[in-house]
Parts: sequence; C-alpha cells; structure tokens
Amino acid sequence: VATEELDKEIVRSIRDGGGSDTKDGDEAQQDETCDVPSGTQVFGAIDVLRRYALAQQNMERAVEAIWSYERVVVPAMQQQYQTKITDYFTK
Repeated sequence: VATEELDKEIVRSIRDGGGSDTKDGDEAQQDETCDVPSGTQVFGAIDVLRRYALAQQNMERAVEAIWSYERVVVPAMQQQYQTKITDYFTK
C-alpha cells in the first residue's frame, strides 16, 4: 500500500513535468548527445567486429550482418570528402 502512494507520486510528478525547470531539461538533453565517430573509427569498429566473428565458430550470420552493414556504410563514407584548408580562404 506504500507502493500505491509511490506510484501515485510518480504519476503526479510526471504530469507536473517532474518539477524540473527547462534548464535542467536542456542539460539532460546535452548529456544524451554524443560525438559522431570519424570514418577511421567506423572502419576500425567494423574491422574489429569482422575479426571477432571470423575467429568464432558458427558466426556466419554475424559475418553476413557485418558485410551487409559495410555495404551500406562504405558508399556513404566515400561520398564525404575531406575539406581542404584552402577551401576556407577565398581569393
């Protein structure tokens, strides 16, 4: 019966917005964001996954999944070009 009271308090706090102001919400949202990995990191991760799957027995489905992912990611990564330093300067 103490649980009922706790549940009601939880529901009330959610309906009231949790009692937090927008500043706390902004900070929480910033904490949830992460840095996008570089192309080198992506290819490194794929390589690690592939080597692990190939070293294990009965991992054919994992190898196929890695291969499928790689087929999607590699063309997307090839479309991204590294910016030259001269691109920042106009003539």
